[in-house]
Amino acid sequence: MRLYVSEKKVLFLIILGLVQVAIYLRILALDNLGLNISNFVSLFLICFVFYILSILVINRNTKSNLSIKKIFFIIIIFSIIFRIILILLKPTLSHDMMRFLWDGRLIFHGINPYLYTPESSELDALKDVAYFINYEFKHTLTVYPPIAQFIFGVAYFFADGNPFGIKLITTFFDLMNIFVLTLLMKNINPKNLLSGIMIYAWSPLLIMESTGNGHIEPIPIFFILLSLLFLVKSRICLSSVSYSSACLSKLFPILLLPIFLIYLRNFSRRKTKKFLVWFIIISSIVLIPILLSSGLNLLYQIFWYSQNITYNSSLYRIIELIFSFNSTVNVARIVTYSAFIVTGFLFLRNKNLTSFIEFVEGCLILFGLFLLFAPAVFQWYLIWLLPFIAILGINRKNVGWFYFTVAVILAYLPQFSFDYDVNSIALIQYLPLYAILILSAFTANKPFKSLSDWVRLIAKPKA
Repeated sequence: MRLYVSEKKVLFLIILGLVQVAIYLRILALDNLGLNISNFVSLFLICFVFYILSILVINRNTKSNLSIKKIFFIIIIFSIIFRIILILLKPTLSHDMMRFLWDGRLIFHGINPYLYTPESSELDALKDVAYFINYEFKHTLTVYPPIAQFIFGVAYFFADGNPFGIKLITTFFDLMNIFVLTLLMKNINPKNLLSGIMIYAWSPLLIMESTGNGHIEPIPIFFILLSLLFLVKSRICLSSVSYSSACLSKLFPILLLPIFLIYLRNFSRRKTKKFLVWFIIISSIVLIPILLSSGLNLLYQIFWYSQNITYNSSLYRIIELIFSFNSTVNVARIVTYSAFIVTGFLFLRNKNLTSFIEFVEGCLILFGLFLLFAPAVFQWYLIWLLPFIAILGINRKNVGWFYFTVAVILAYLPQFSFDYDVNSIALIQYLPLYAILILSAFTANKPFKSLSDWVRLIAKPKA
């Protein structure tokens, strides 16, 4: 029996999904990824290739409504299967899960997590847990905002000290993000709905770092997407409440406050004022009790983190080398953060946010700029780029950031194995990134814009 083009497309997508299932099962079989880091990174890169092939299949025109429904169903089913597999994985690539469990344990026992460091003698009675011994940052206060702490407490209540509780909640929010992203794209970019959902839902980085390693990025991303959805529907108060919730789940979304206000100002100063007022109200309601009960501990820890944690940086690595002569004052960090603020200001000053798509592009670039300047660029930080890339589709302007979501996984190699050089791995990550970003900037107005066009350009270069 002869298959129609749409049927072949559906069948090919199923095959690609099954291959990725097999890869995730193989990753699960590695058990401790830190002890098998080369094998893990190799499997991740292979999985990313099949992920890109899946996006390319989706990007081909689908004219039949029945085919669209079938493909959407396949995307959702495999999204769930991928996550079911990796929710069973031990989170061995970072110490963050230990902090989540510890903070949840304190909340469960009625102790304010912002008051004490884990090594404090006041907490001796709670240190009889296996993960406490191996936790690296016993001397630091928690850096996680109140909504994140609430999640940790809920997870501990239901799962005790088992990472499965936090991973289950994170995975739930991750799947909810697919739902909210679908609603959002139906409103603003329906023609790219399938590819947008695929970009987010099948991302190996997202699946590994959220469901696999238990990082909580899907929670604030849920509130960001919800805020964008309410913004599209002109529900300014609800948009602001959702955005505030994102900031109170993790700190990164605060970077977007200026661009939210600039975008709203283009339409109405009243809307801008309303958004800002509700942001201040919600933040005050949540943070004032924290400040009254534990002083400035949370702010102090945020400052400490910004001054002491370094990992997989790019521009900061160069600036630090230039100012390495100064050992008393961290001049490199001051210069780096100042450079980011100035660059961000110049970008926002010259940005004309007259459409929602331009607003989303601005959010992506602002996050991207921060990652270029940041002293610490952990793998899960790149998850923040994915929802914006999904909304926009992969094109000339953001293909560099999309590349970074695979290249960043290489940073695990020198972290867990002496066989790899930190600086060499950094060059492998960042040289192509900057080359692509520069090329994208100079060719932004060329006619071909999609991922498929980039592939065709590489395969058949013009004479």
